[in-house]
Amino acid sequence: VAHGLQHFRAGDVQEALWWWQFSYVASWGTEASAALRALQSVIAHDRLDASEVGEVEAARVAAARNL
Repeated sequence: VAHGLQHFRAGDVQEALWWWQFSYVASWGTEASAALRALQSVIAHDRLDASEVGEVEAARVAAARNL
């Protein structure tokens, strides 16, 4: 991200976009999607522990407030 930001600050938007796309495909896109999969797994398992529908709804409301 920093390399693209250097080009962006220098006024070369096309080069900045290329570097950001390259770094996304090469590295942080995979890491970000892995983090999302881990989060989804935690949420899915947490829902399995809920004993009533009301608890699940309360958890959704609490999660939305934390966004």
